[in-house]
Amino acid sequence: MMMTTLTRRRFHWSLWAVPLGLLLAGGATHVVLMLLPAPADLDLARTQTSAGGSFVATVAPGDLAIDRQMTWQFDIKDAQGAPIAASALRVDGGMPLHGHGLPSQPSAPQSLGGTLYEVGGIRFSMPGWWVVKVHRATPDGDDIAEFNFLM
Repeated sequence: MMMTTLTRRRFHWSLWAVPLGLLLAGGATHVVLMLLPAPADLDLARTQTSAGGSFVATVAPGDLAIDRQMTWQFDIKDAQGAPIAASALRVDGGMPLHGHGLPSQPSAPQSLGGTLYEVGGIRFSMPGWWVVKVHRATPDGDDIAEFNFLM
């Protein structure tokens, strides 16, 4: 069966129109998600128990700023109140509604003695809802405490 010129044109049109349409639809969805407000019942508490209950963390972020490297202190203790090895901890985060992480790579937690730790290199690049996560490596996988920030 031979393709006519009109059929070939329709076929060529569909080769780029379908992927372009999917790309535009995905972009529009992303823009709508970016414009959504943070949840009304957002927990802004500065002390959080990890999801698995293996530790409790308190964050002292100091002065919050957009587009500036910040150094924060955390008080992190296991369920019995004992310090946790700094090597078992890491910090990351991002913007849930935008689907991206922090624009910086926070430093590894440094022990300040006892249950106090310092983490540098935390940066928020724009206004909005940010989440900072403290991870604790356990034999069963990471246990995570999440802190919400509205900038």
